[in-house]
Amino acid sequence: MSCEGRHNHGPVTALSALPAHRIASMTLQEKSRVKEMQTLYHSPSQILQTLHKDNPDCVLIPRDIYNLLASQRIDELNGQTPIQWLLQVNAFLDYDSNFTIANNSNIEA
Repeated sequence: MSCEGRHNHGPVTALSALPAHRIASMTLQEKSRVKEMQTLYHSPSQILQTLHKDNPDCVLIPRDIYNLLASQRIDELNGQTPIQWLLQVNAFLDYDSNFTIANNSNIEA
């Protein structure tokens, strides 16, 4: 059975039904607000509530906020695992630890 040129559903009636379009509709100010609120330890529901209050036309849903926060965390890690990032931060802060990151990115005691 070939699926070429066919879908298993009808056309989307509103672009706001697609996550990529909902996130793309965010302004830079809204994205900045999400990052700021996340650094202040606001929950995703609090962030979403604030965005909806500031912009009643906001079409984001809770999953969009979770995805946006996850994307920001990945960017912050800069290709490292969370443990590697933590060890690097500890080294930068001159925190005394018994672990190092080897050239192959493995953690050594």
